[in-house]
Amino acid sequence: MSREDEMKQAKKWLCENAAAVARWAVQTTEDLTLSGSFYTKEQLYAALEDSLPFLTAGRTGMTDLSNLPEGSIARRMIVANTADTVLKNSLSREFETPQGTETRYTTDGLLRAEQTIFSQAAEMTAKPTDGQPYADLSDIRKTVAQMAAVIDIGANHAFDMPPEYLKIFDDFLKPANLRIANGPPGSGKSTLAQGLLFALTKDAVENGKTPPDFYAAAPSEKAAADIVGDMNMMKDFCVRGGAAEIADYMPEVRGAPSLDDMIEKLRAGQIKPGSVLVVDEAGLMGARQTAALLTAANQQGIRLFMMGDNLQIPPKTAGNGFDQLLRNKDSLRLDVCELDLVLRQKTKGEARWTTDIREGNALRALEGYAARRYTGYALSESGQVNVSYSDTGDKGEPGLQMREDKNAVYDRLTRDFIRYRRECPAGSYVVMGTDEASARDLNLYMRREMIADGLITDVKNYGTADKPFEIGRGDTLILNKPVRMRGTERDVSVEIQAGTQLLVAGEKDGRPIVRCGDQCFDCAPRVLAENAQYGLALPLYQAQGQSKDRAFLAVDKTGCMDKVYGGVAFSRHVRQMSAYVSRRAYPTIEALAGEMAVFRTRQPLISDRAGCEILQERPRRTEEKVAADLKAGYDGAAAQKSAALKNRLMNLR
Repeated sequence: MSREDEMKQAKKWLCENAAAVARWAVQTTEDLTLSGSFYTKEQLYAALEDSLPFLTAGRTGMTDLSNLPEGSIARRMIVANTADTVLKNSLSREFETPQGTETRYTTDGLLRAEQTIFSQAAEMTAKPTDGQPYADLSDIRKTVAQMAAVIDIGANHAFDMPPEYLKIFDDFLKPANLRIANGPPGSGKSTLAQGLLFALTKDAVENGKTPPDFYAAAPSEKAAADIVGDMNMMKDFCVRGGAAEIADYMPEVRGAPSLDDMIEKLRAGQIKPGSVLVVDEAGLMGARQTAALLTAANQQGIRLFMMGDNLQIPPKTAGNGFDQLLRNKDSLRLDVCELDLVLRQKTKGEARWTTDIREGNALRALEGYAARRYTGYALSESGQVNVSYSDTGDKGEPGLQMREDKNAVYDRLTRDFIRYRRECPAGSYVVMGTDEASARDLNLYMRREMIADGLITDVKNYGTADKPFEIGRGDTLILNKPVRMRGTERDVSVEIQAGTQLLVAGEKDGRPIVRCGDQCFDCAPRVLAENAQYGLALPLYQAQGQSKDRAFLAVDKTGCMDKVYGGVAFSRHVRQMSAYVSRRAYPTIEALAGEMAVFRTRQPLISDRAGCEILQERPRRTEEKVAADLKAGYDGAAAQKSAALKNRLMNLR
């Protein structure tokens, strides 16, 4: 087929299938803003060309196009004309970077999501809760003091309640349908949620009212399960802490597998007005999810409490609803509880180092860990693990070690981990790799050494000959998807969420027994083989939210330890930090600190006018208008272009 014949074929096809192509264009642009707020012309061209075969395949009258070579004139014509029509119409909005060197585009759909965030937040802040009046917590300090004592007794650890925290609780519990708490890792956000449950229940009991229903959720399944579990611990704390009269009335906090599931419950009217919904890790919500949550909560009359950190790992989807609320809090008249104190790290100076990383002074923190020597462990009468340390001697384990290469990092981390398991069996821990590939390699290395050392025994293959999956007593697994398991002590089926770590405790009748928290479950071998992987070491994004006595971190490559991920990595521990850094990745501590000073993972928001400016505001065009423009054909569109631009479009890829 000649070049001219191909051009005619493309024009004819565009005219005959204009409506389908218009829908394709709309979907492609929206897909481009699922993971990022903006896209470039080049990205639009590439997305259209990549998705063209999926548009034509299996459709009468279009299948012939799906067979055209990737670089054919007809295919390039279709892509170029469609892209030009998309950008000419209001399927995309045009933006400019601060430097003015690149034009970027976004969609009306994403802009509407951001506008919805602001409008719904303003409404929720302005009006009181319908149906059930907000609790009158006039004696908040007494309530907080009692809660602190209850947690102290129940959790068997020293709970420090600084005077500043009393005001934070007071602010967080002010009457409003939307309350926000923002703070660094370890600043007490989970404790704030527990205190909310305790305070509102206590107030209801003392005033002869029925406590509100409580719900908790988070963007990820693991975080959702964690916040529900943390809040439900409060009832047991009350029983053991001498507040049984509160425990008797305390409602069970209910959750959902994910935040999207909770939003669907709200939309369906399954949560009654006046209920309390706590959303943890709110910084992981994209713009569309935040808009959906606020809309559903506002329509249903829910008291919404959002907790997060706008300087931790950003959402995987476009926009950042939580950060947008924080940036616009003044115009929205939204009171934000800023948690400035770090309470997680109990060893002297380390809370300050966590703040240093957050504020851009990573070098001081890293040098502090490199100089610190942890020298031993002691177990208190209450079961609390304490660590001794020195900043002047050379004995003990450094908080940060520079090692020759990746293998040396894995070797020393594994040896220290095995020794810790044997010397301090009561101590909790989290092991981290920088990303999924590093975590996978570290898991395999540690597992091999733990088998050799006897920490993992009775290894059997629970997979198939073609796809083996060997596990043994002492293995740590992580679920890739939700799985229902049956308890060994209570014959109850429970759904365990994706991202949950499981410890293999043994075997019974050929079926593995796994431990999740303080419960054991009888699990079918195929379930683990098909739905789990080795999960002792976690990638950093999965470690967010963890709080353990000791943290082990392997840094074996560059490009993974910016300000956000570095802040997560060095804030998971309560008592001891153990970081192992490959010199091939970072020759010096200064080199690592330099990377941790950069917000590489943070993308500008559309609403951030310092990040980009709208160049053109156009009236909204419909798909019908786009289809009509497409029917004009290539010739009409090309006549308006310069020869250089036409040549560029014709030579794409």
